[in-house]
Amino acid sequence: MRLRWILLERLPGLPRDWRVEGFGPGLTVLVGPNGVGKSSLARAASFFLWPETAPAEVEAAGGWETSGGGILRAELRRRAVAWSGGEPPVLPEARLAPCYRFGVADLIRDAGPTDGEIAREIRVRLAGGIDFPAVTAPFRLSARFGSREVRRLAEARRTHARILQEFRQLAAREDRLAGARRELEEARRAKRELELLARARALAEARAAEQEAAAELASFPDGMDLLVGDEAERLAELRRRRQEVLRAHEEADRRGSRARDRRNATGLSSPLDEGALARLRRRADEAADLERRLAEARRERQQADDAFGRALDRLVSDPERADLSWLTPEAMAELEKVVGRLEERRARRAAVARELENLGGDDEIPPAEPLRRAASELRRWLSLPEPDPSARPPRSWLGAGIALILAGAAAGLLVHPAAWAAAGAGAVLLVGAFRRAARARREDPARGRLGRDYAAAPLPQPEEWSRPQVEKLLTEIEDRLAGILARQQLEERRRGLRRDLEAIEQEVREAEEERAKWCDRLGLSEDAVAGGLIDLQHRLVAYRQAEERLEAAKSEVRELEKEREKLLRSAGAWLHEVGETAAEDAAGLEAAHESLARRNQEFAAACAEENEARSALAAALDRIRELDREIERLFDRAGLEPEEEPELVRRLERLEDWRRARRIAEERASVVRARTDDLADRPDLADLEPAGIEQRSAELRARAERLVELQAEVAGIEHDLDRERRGCRLEEAGAEVEAARAAALAAFEQALLAEAGRFLLEEVEAEFEQSGVPSVLRRAREWFGRFTDQRWELRLQRGEGAAFVAWDREGEREHGLAELSDGTRMQLLLAARTAFALEHEAGEPLPFFLDEALSTTDPQRFRRVAEALLELAAAGRQVVYLTAQPADLEAWRQVCAERGAEPPAVIDLGAARGLAVAAPAAALALPPAPEIPAPDGRGAAEYGAALGVPAPDLSGPVGALDLFHLLRDRLDLVHRLAVAGIRTLGQWRALPGGGTGGGLLEPDEASSLAARAAVAEAVAEAWRIGRGRPVDRAALAASRACGSFVD
Repeated sequence: MRLRWILLERLPGLPRDWRVEGFGPGLTVLVGPNGVGKSSLARAASFFLWPETAPAEVEAAGGWETSGGGILRAELRRRAVAWSGGEPPVLPEARLAPCYRFGVADLIRDAGPTDGEIAREIRVRLAGGIDFPAVTAPFRLSARFGSREVRRLAEARRTHARILQEFRQLAAREDRLAGARRELEEARRAKRELELLARARALAEARAAEQEAAAELASFPDGMDLLVGDEAERLAELRRRRQEVLRAHEEADRRGSRARDRRNATGLSSPLDEGALARLRRRADEAADLERRLAEARRERQQADDAFGRALDRLVSDPERADLSWLTPEAMAELEKVVGRLEERRARRAAVARELENLGGDDEIPPAEPLRRAASELRRWLSLPEPDPSARPPRSWLGAGIALILAGAAAGLLVHPAAWAAAGAGAVLLVGAFRRAARARREDPARGRLGRDYAAAPLPQPEEWSRPQVEKLLTEIEDRLAGILARQQLEERRRGLRRDLEAIEQEVREAEEERAKWCDRLGLSEDAVAGGLIDLQHRLVAYRQAEERLEAAKSEVRELEKEREKLLRSAGAWLHEVGETAAEDAAGLEAAHESLARRNQEFAAACAEENEARSALAAALDRIRELDREIERLFDRAGLEPEEEPELVRRLERLEDWRRARRIAEERASVVRARTDDLADRPDLADLEPAGIEQRSAELRARAERLVELQAEVAGIEHDLDRERRGCRLEEAGAEVEAARAAALAAFEQALLAEAGRFLLEEVEAEFEQSGVPSVLRRAREWFGRFTDQRWELRLQRGEGAAFVAWDREGEREHGLAELSDGTRMQLLLAARTAFALEHEAGEPLPFFLDEALSTTDPQRFRRVAEALLELAAAGRQVVYLTAQPADLEAWRQVCAERGAEPPAVIDLGAARGLAVAAPAAALALPPAPEIPAPDGRGAAEYGAALGVPAPDLSGPVGALDLFHLLRDRLDLVHRLAVAGIRTLGQWRALPGGGTGGGLLEPDEASSLAARAAVAEAVAEAWRIGRGRPVDRAALAASRACGSFVD
């Protein structure tokens, strides 16, 4: 299945509704700068095949060509693909999607989940369906298996030896126990005596200190014990408070003076009556209410006046000359008749106009006569007898005729010849029956003549002259004729309605003129009577109501104005009595009330403040006298007179020193008493002098110093002896040695069994690998070998885990993917994924998308991979190569030209989006393949130098040996293999059939080379006997014997 075009309706990062077409059936190269959308285009193509991997917002459509040449249309919406144009294709599982789209980032990094899954499946196939890693898992032990048991045995042996040595040492210590106990008792007695001497020394020192403190205390004056220490602060505080009271006395006097001034400023000699103020407040509220009601009444009067004017305007045409006294009942009755006639005629006019509008207009009506004629002719044609193609001779006539012929013939032959007359009569009867049937099948001539005349006339014609078609045409003509007749009747009705409408219009105009005459006679406006008699009556009622409302509003305004004036006059008299100006409105009354209330409040506050000031003056005088008495008491308690303040200050300055001296003297006396009590049992020591104490202490100190040491020694010996008597450490250590030895032997046997099982399973797995290689692995190896000129072989990792590895045929060693170069790793993964995809395809071959997959390869490997992909394209598979390098495009063209393949289809996405311009082809040409010189009569040494052949290294792998050393006498064969990229023995061994499979070597040449290779291997193996491998930098690093630093 091949992609022909793709429409990206919505794909993040690309323009909407972007259509890309021009994909070729084989190789297609998409070229464009980075960011133009190449990778997004490849991902969008894979979304059609595996929609579950697409983001939900992607919408696209695409055209896919099947191997049968059909075109399928695919539409991607919300992770679902709808196929149209044929049966949906059978697609591989989504897990194989990475096998169809190769990106340079995917191929450069280590193998991902998809590559691991491929390796696992190939490995199971290689083993005949057996998962050998799972089977051998129980036999795979860790590298540290058994080390725990070995460590346990060694630790048990060390513990047993240590405990045995401790037992020998404990026996020697037991002999020393009695002497140590005696020395310990002597040390304890010496320590107790030292403690008593220390108490005697402390008593002597305390007595000397007590005498010194008593002498210092006696140097202070008498009466120091009467002081508290805060006398100075209390004296200062009392004097400060007396000064504050004096200031408060002065402030109270000033407040009293200010209060008298404020009381006089109010102009009141006594407080106002609160009842009078309340009455003034109510009158102010009543005046405000009256003014509010008066304002509302005036607004109501204005609104009533406006409503009256509007009602008058709706009734008369000239309000200035309005006089409605003429509207008598007789005039109203006559006007009612006139308006009634007008309304009745208008209603008739509206009804006729509606009916005429409902009938609508009509186009030109065709004549009905041709249709009548056509219907008449068709009825005549149908009335004539119709020919019966299925008419048969009457069965009774046929039976009678046949019976007469048979009977006559039999009688003529058997009875008498005259009986042949009966046979002749039967023949005549048969001829008549057949003639009658023929006439029934023939058409009536009149019927044909009518049909020809009708066809010549300009009338509707039937599709054919058969009864069904003619009856169908007749039905259509009759329907059309009925429609024309109905339209003619409607047109006649419309003409009658138009005549009636014109007459009614004239009557309406006459009624309107009569109404206008009445309006002029009565002075009414046209609008007043235009709505009919009921509307006129409503306007008259509205006029009367507006007039009554206006008179009521004017009356209310007059009453409220009188009431307000009366209220203001009654309040003005009292305001004049209390010294306030008479008010002219409610606001004036409110201001007068507030002024009087403020004056009255100010009068009361001033009187209260004056009384408070008098009280404060009396309290201040009492407080001053009390503070003076407290100062006298303070000096009396200190034993001094108030005039001796300097002496009080001096004593206070020395008070702390006196207190400290007294405290020291008391403490030292207490210490002397305590020390004396401590030596109550040894009065001899209490009277010793310091010199005697020091002499006796020196004698006892040497013995007491060993007390701790001896205690520890005795306690340790006793503890160890008691522990060993109650315990069995030595026996337990011996038992542990035996248990650890048994565990180590069991682990050793398990390791031997696991090693034997693993060895057998590895042999079975190797046998499976040798007996049958799966086709997918064989194909992947073939392609990887072609990509690398047989330098490398694709293999599967042995042991746990499934992964691809590369076998170096020259170096004869295995390399993980992380050890390979980027280019070699890309080619390995490309070969494995491509082979796996081909193996699992069950339907149409799907296209391969290579996104910069060959951008890091050298020109030679580019050719090898390109040739393999061109083989796939030639087999019917579409290959799409995406690149940002125009040089890759030219390289593809060059490879196609060299192999005689069709040039690739090119889609320049950069040019399509106006982002880049392609470079000229001359600047992008692929460098030519390296030329291998031919021998051309050269000697072996000269030709080897031309090829750059290295010297043989028998210490290295035999696979790295250059074939030149084996074929020095066949330089033409060396040249042929070198042209094919085969330079070493390892590369040649990878060729199918030793090179005979591809026609590179003849069978006898391959056999000769195989024999020489066997000789080379034997020589190398014999040469290595007795010779160690060269120790180079790589060997040192692999040995891990030199730490982190090699150089």
